[in-house]
Amino acid sequence: MAEQSLDIDFDLLVTDAAPVDLVLQRMGRLHRHLRGGVGQLERPDRLRTARCLVTGVNWASPCRSRRRARWRCTGSIRCSVRSRCLQPHLAGRPVTLPDDINPLVQCAYAREVEVPDGWADAVAEARREHEAVLAHQRARAGAFCLDEVRAPASH
Repeated sequence: MAEQSLDIDFDLLVTDAAPVDLVLQRMGRLHRHLRGGVGQLERPDRLRTARCLVTGVNWASPCRSRRRARWRCTGSIRCSVRSRCLQPHLAGRPVTLPDDINPLVQCAYAREVEVPDGWADAVAEARREHEAVLAHQRARAGAFCLDEVRAPASH
């Protein structure tokens, strides 16, 4: 993982689909330092334009629900759907940092997301599983909550 605390510079990034904020953080490592000023003239011709390739999901094929899929896990259905906000950029429109960060993150973490054809059942199942996990966690957390403060009883 090359996401945090590294002052390194890549010309090409290949990453699996991940939450869009992590993909953007990784992309921040592309052409971090100028090489030859405007136009990156000291870089080889083919590397003067930074590139990021996202692998790990095919939005064109139907999603097959996995028995242990979790709505919140990296590499899961949720991650694939949430990273779909990058699709216009994968089709050739460059990501411009920092200008595209806010719109992409807002899209990725919106309550309702656009679901690719053939994915609706798997996404609904994963969402139900996630909601059940959250309800269980909330119920367990209740044991650690303090009672409401009450006025002392008068005698």
